[in-house]
Amino acid sequence: RQGAGTFVADRGKTPGAAAQVWLVGAYPPGEDKFFPEDSLEEAVRRVLPCRIVPFRKLPLCLNEMSRPGSAVVWKYPGYEHWMSMEFLAAFRVPQLLYNRDFGSFGCITLDVARSIASGLDWLLAGAAGPMGFVSSRSDPHFPYIADRKLAFFELALRRGIAVPDRWMFCDFPRSGDGMRFMHRAAEGLFRGKAPCRAVYLDFAGWYGAFTQAAAELGKKPGRDYRLLIFDRPKNWSPAPGEAAMRQSGGSAARLLLDWLKAPEARLKATFQTELVCAESSAFRS
Repeated sequence: RQGAGTFVADRGKTPGAAAQVWLVGAYPPGEDKFFPEDSLEEAVRRVLPCRIVPFRKLPLCLNEMSRPGSAVVWKYPGYEHWMSMEFLAAFRVPQLLYNRDFGSFGCITLDVARSIASGLDWLLAGAAGPMGFVSSRSDPHFPYIADRKLAFFELALRRGIAVPDRWMFCDFPRSGDGMRFMHRAAEGLFRGKAPCRAVYLDFAGWYGAFTQAAAELGKKPGRDYRLLIFDRPKNWSPAPGEAAMRQSGGSAARLLLDWLKAPEARLKATFQTELVCAESSAFRS
């Protein structure tokens, strides 16, 4: 390393099939050892040597990552990592972005529109009429928030789905008091003579707060309303009237493993969520 932010590596020949995979992401301390069986990390570890690199340790690893035989998988990278990607590209290191599309780099991304469309099919099949939408404030550090909103509103317009202004709550900051926000949302959705019967919650982290706030108003999913959630909440089991759009690692892992056989190819591929609900323990959306 020569000077702040400058990295020097020996330029090698163009690598062929990957011999060493580097998984770079927002990994906390100690998470380099244990991952769920169906995770992207375990899928790679079963077939190739794999190193887990937290974003905070990236500057210390770039030189080694630039060697021939390396392939780098970026999990939810931000724009602040673009220069590191360009650095590796200069050494012809194959790179693949997971759930981010930065134009010139290969990527595997979630097909948000098709996923939400399938989720809405389930939601509105049992609760025809207007629906409620609960989301969080758009944030440039989390571009997927805006992507999900745009996909949802476009689908609503195309399908003629009514989302009354009084049932739209999409400017809550994720870092704020989720319980207070969900009480406001529940009050708006369920108070009145004609309460909301279908709710789409696009931030799974607020699931517990939302259902608790609804319960305090005497509202129960499956009886009084149907609830669609983007992503699967932690420690959640499907109950009647609830469904979660789970981002399973299986579909993305198959695409990733195929790419690692010939990582010099520039891959642009998409996958969909799986809809998990009480009516069926899991079926592909």
